[in-house]
Amino acid sequence: MGTVTSVGSGNWATGGTWDSGSRAGNSDDVVIASGHNVTISQGEQANSLTVASGGTLTASGERTITIDSENGSGFAVDIDGAISGDVNLTITTPATTSVDMTASSGKVHDLIINHASCVVNAETTVDITGDLTITAGTFNTNNNVLTVAGDVSVTGTLTGNESAISMNSLTIESAGTYSATNQTTTLSGEKDYWCLDVKDGGTFTHNNGMVLVTTNTNTIIRGMEGDDTAGAGANALNRLQVELGGSSYRLELDPVSGTSHTIKGNVTIAEGSFYPDDHAHTLTIEGDVSIESGGTLGHADRTGADTFGSLTIASGGTAIATSGTTTITGETASHAWKNDESDGTGFVHNNGLVHFDYIGDATSGSINVKENVFYDLEISLYATTYSCSLYDGDGSNAVTILNNLDVTKGEVEFSTASDTITIHGLTNITANAKFSDNASHDTNKIIHNGLVTNLGTYNINDGTTVKLNGGIRQLGTLTVK
Repeated sequence: MGTVTSVGSGNWATGGTWDSGSRAGNSDDVVIASGHNVTISQGEQANSLTVASGGTLTASGERTITIDSENGSGFAVDIDGAISGDVNLTITTPATTSVDMTASSGKVHDLIINHASCVVNAETTVDITGDLTITAGTFNTNNNVLTVAGDVSVTGTLTGNESAISMNSLTIESAGTYSATNQTTTLSGEKDYWCLDVKDGGTFTHNNGMVLVTTNTNTIIRGMEGDDTAGAGANALNRLQVELGGSSYRLELDPVSGTSHTIKGNVTIAEGSFYPDDHAHTLTIEGDVSIESGGTLGHADRTGADTFGSLTIASGGTAIATSGTTTITGETASHAWKNDESDGTGFVHNNGLVHFDYIGDATSGSINVKENVFYDLEISLYATTYSCSLYDGDGSNAVTILNNLDVTKGEVEFSTASDTITIHGLTNITANAKFSDNASHDTNKIIHNGLVTNLGTYNINDGTTVKLNGGIRQLGTLTVK
């Protein structure tokens, strides 16, 4: 084994191209010197590959160089010169090694890592025009930017560290591992329908990072059920941002097994639609959900239960509720639910129930809810002294519940003077709950189809108009303030 350096431009397979007088091979640390252009016209091998600044490596067609070791400086590949054509690199170095693939012009086409003992550390930005395939071993971004125009397939390990990572699609095969960047993994396309495909037995460790989907087509995330956050088989997304190429495109969730999906952090739907592929499946987003203009959450055929930390609908955004139950378990700094669509649309109730469930803790639990129309509404807060303040979303001073209002813990009140609250179904106030207007809003109008206090407390401010289209049953405490 020794260093073989080009002595002029020529074909890799020609002995006269090298100072050894022989064709460079797998025992040679190959150096393409400055001013020389070496062409590969078939598959080649080297112990290591160096393209010096001012040198050029050219592929005649799509050609592959297999690297099986490293040079004395610890580099399997060190490219400071230019690349011309489709040069593929396969690294089978059976040890930890380094690569510098930042060419002065041109880029590596395909990169393959294929040895169980191989650990490739990127020492600079890695930007390839084709695919990255980790058949065996590890590729470590080492905090450098990784950009793959093609598809990434991982049967070994891809370690993202703190790198900005972007790729067309990501497939994690059984026994493969993606230890995700704690920054952003961007998926801009798909392979066989999936922008992210985690096979049974594959591992996606989110490391508190975000996945950004920017495809210009309908696409699917498969195998990210979110029921395992660490160790082998981890399959949880932390933060997800959906930013498809147009509002008509959709991103769906498809499980490898089971009927539920959990996302551990926040979800932002900036453009396009997002929902589970099977409309009967449950969707749990433990963080805050934000829907921006052009974004849509849900589908009219959804029947499965949805659970969100909070929900914000910007003007131009749409939330289509499941016909089952949508549960809100938390809040942002200002609200648990906020619909900013100026014409009162943005939320499609789909005849479903919205349930505000035990929000808060021992220090805080009162919530704000901005919405014009619910179908069924249930309020069950952390403590009996906490309140849910309802207010309209379009300035009409009207909040409508098309069917029933159930207050099982805490109290419901209305934040704006002159608001009208209309409950077309029954109003059910249980023993641990209150229906209580803010004392300063004494011109509010309340319309009930029927009122069931069930040992709860119903407070009426002096001057408030209450209209009962039905009767009162099981009267608890009725107070005029």
